[in-house]
Amino acid sequence: MSNSQTQLSLTVPNQLLSLLQNDNPITSNQLSELMSSEFGGTDAVGHWDWRLAYDYLEAALVLWVNQAENINLEILTELMAKLPTQSKRSQEQVALQQFSTPLPMAYLVAKAAAVTSQDTVLERCEVFPIDLITSKSS
Repeated sequence: MSNSQTQLSLTVPNQLLSLLQNDNPITSNQLSELMSSEFGGTDAVGHWDWRLAYDYLEAALVLWVNQAENINLEILTELMAKLPTQSKRSQEQVALQQFSTPLPMAYLVAKAAAVTSQDTVLERCEVFPIDLITSKSS
């Protein structure tokens, strides 16, 4: 990936992070506008797709969790209520059953498993690293 692509990859998550840090809700329309602005066109003309938009939204959540002082279920549930649902899926995603785990659920799984930094965890998805969540909630 080129340096300009890396910068672009971080621009949208950082813009979303700024909204989250200011306790602002993020709508599907806002997400679409950010993506269209960054990619120079809409999803309708193929400049980006909703899977990428949702990945960027999840990246912003990881950045937010990484900067948070204290994490608990109530905080994560309130945060998720301010975000658009990931309801726009391609036929391929549906066929392959590719669905993201909501952050509060990942938190509860990590708590129930009592994962510590001494454990080795094999995860299906790298979006919400369990060790990041458990280190913030310990």
